Amino acid sequence: MDTSQIKSPIYDNADFPLLILQGDSGVRPSGWHEDLEIKINRSDKLYITLDSEILCGNKDEIFFINPYQIHTSPNTLGGKNEYDLIMLSLDFFSITGVQSISLRKIFMEDHIRFNNHITNPFLTEILNKIIAIYHDAHNPHVRIMIQAYFMEFFSILLQEEISELSGNNSLDKARQFQTIAPALETIHKSYDRKITSEELAQKCNLTHSYFCRLFKKVMGVTPIEYQTETRLRLADILLKEGTHTVADIAHTIGFVDENYFSRCYKKYRGISPSRILKK
Repeated sequence: MDTSQIKSPIYDNADFPLLILQGDSGVRPSGWHEDLEIKINRSDKLYITLDSEILCGNKDEIFFINPYQIHTSPNTLGGKNEYDLIMLSLDFFSITGVQSISLRKIFMEDHIRFNNHITNPFLTEILNKIIAIYHDAHNPHVRIMIQAYFMEFFSILLQEEISELSGNNSLDKARQFQTIAPALETIHKSYDRKITSEELAQKCNLTHSYFCRLFKKVMGVTPIEYQTETRLRLADILLKEGTHTVADIAHTIGFVDENYFSRCYKKYRGISPSRILKK
């Protein structure tokens, strides 16, 4: 299983490094890349894993993937989720002659990171405008419009959606995640069965002791604790939807015993799943 750096996309025009595609969220291998990746959800819900967190977005909401961020689309509820995919080079503005803003400086020198889940409808509207005219991107006038839309988009991000000012360890962190990515992917894809730390270590081609130390260092919890939390996060999503029984949820996330699931959920969440469904 390849969980190394994902190759940068082949842009249709080297002098205008932008790529827009339509797709569905079939399971993708965990990976990372330098280019910016933006997904606009076109279905009722879209589930995605970014670093160690499973996120759920509603229709027309945005997922923003920063450079070197480990990501995949997990097979959580089994359905296909449609989205528009935008890939953008960090050198987009410099290549297209815009000197007033540098994405490479923002991300690689200033180490700014934007929120992964963006719900601002105005930002979605800007991206929709870009998507609508992308097919005419060979036209110089359309390119100027796309540049202007992206400048507006990133100006708003800088004002309203900054997540953190990270240190110089973004690439190092990505490489650490890369080492344990097979284990993370196994947990995300096989949350409905019991997985041992020995199996996860084998997936990463690491000794069991070294794998456990590295996983705890990178994720802050043990592999088994992470698996439990992943299951409970999925339970959180299903419970909030309010259309599933506790028994169905327990079965979906790999608990054979509904009562054991309820005790486990209450232990970590402080409330029983049945009480959440009654709210």
